[in-house]
Amino acid sequence: MGYVEIQKRTPVQNLITGSIAGSSVFVSTLPLDYVKQWKQSGHTIYDINRNIRQNGYRVLFRGGLIGSAVIAPQIATKLGALSIWNNIIPKNDNNSVTRKMKLGFLAGFVDGFIFGPILAIQSYQQLKPKETVIKSFNTIKKSSLIKYCYPLAYRNAFYTMPVFGLVYPLQNNIFTRKNKTIERHISEIFVSASILNIFGTLLCSPFDVIRAQQIKLLTEKKNNNMLEIIKDLWNKKGVKGFYNGYGSLFINFAMRFPLTLMVNEYLGYHFYK
Repeated sequence: MGYVEIQKRTPVQNLITGSIAGSSVFVSTLPLDYVKQWKQSGHTIYDINRNIRQNGYRVLFRGGLIGSAVIAPQIATKLGALSIWNNIIPKNDNNSVTRKMKLGFLAGFVDGFIFGPILAIQSYQQLKPKETVIKSFNTIKKSSLIKYCYPLAYRNAFYTMPVFGLVYPLQNNIFTRKNKTIERHISEIFVSASILNIFGTLLCSPFDVIRAQQIKLLTEKKNNNMLEIIKDLWNKKGVKGFYNGYGSLFINFAMRFPLTLMVNEYLGYHFYK
């Protein structure tokens, strides 16, 4: 039908479509990200309501300045890395599904590692709404920037592995290829990505909870070492602790990433057919 799959587009092509798609979806899902951060930090819905009453509804968009500044290059980096890794990983892999999953994992890891410290500023401001970007960055920098790279890198890697890596194989297996219009194609992409979102969030939730706990402990000026957080979560709640606030994570990602893929596919079809 003329469209070019994400993995087969050039880095520049993905840079353009990924930036536009990411920017268009980000603002509408920012309040969901705020709720996710609070829930994963151990707060209740009553704590969230109280914070909104005290600071106004604008608090739902706190951290949006830094988030909106990096969301486009972040998604563009992920999609660009997907194209780059596609040229690096040998194409003689007989299992194309395995290869696509490798591509998704590596692209997500690169994206998360690069933007981990920057997006920590957004999360910090969501918990400390009166802090400026500069003050938040200085606080994070003092505690070591590198520690915020790994949780987001692994979160994005384990989410991107199924959602970005398997979306085309799943689409081709559950939908017919005959007489397909672009409208039908992007709706199939949305449905396929939404199904894969279930597996993606189950895999990435532990790392997202660890990241949220890092930010929470930073606001409390306590030790936020990743290994200590893992040990503490396991000792207090076991496996359940790594899925704290899972519902908010699932809804947030179900809105953001399938929509981003759908918009990206639509733009890719019209730009590169």
